[in-house]
Amino acid sequence: METLLEKLQNNTEAINFLTNQYLDIEKAEFYRVFSTEHMRKARLEWNLKVKDRVLRMRKSLLIKLQNETIKELEILNNKLKKAA
Repeated sequence: METLLEKLQNNTEAINFLTNQYLDIEKAEFYRVFSTEHMRKARLEWNLKVKDRVLRMRKSLLIKLQNETIKELEILNNKLKKAA
């Protein structure tokens, strides 16, 4: 369970990083001066693809975390029933 929580925290940090990177690319003067709008759009699309992948990983982690929580609750419930 702890490993899943660590992975979820890392995933959250990755999503925040990608969001900030997207905003930076969107507002960057570099693309206006040294590059083309096409290159900017390509970078933004790449960023969105990576963010989509990270979000799918997040969904998978949340499902695993939910399953682990349910298992632990069932174990705890069985112990309480035996103790009663």
